Amino acid sequence: MQKCVHSGHCVKSLPTVFDVKKRPWIEADGAPVEDVMRVVDGCPSGALSYERREA
Repeated sequence: MQKCVHSGHCVKSLPTVFDVKKRPWIEADGAPVEDVMRVVDGCPSGALSYERREA
């Protein structure tokens, strides 16, 4: 796991999921899973990740 470089990519890209003013600051159900994955994949530091669970 990498450390966050505070680029703001997640907060700017998907504020319905990533809101540093709230606790917990990540609300994974705040957007469609594809949108969350897209933003996490674009994290410049690699600090965010996810694990897909197959039903």
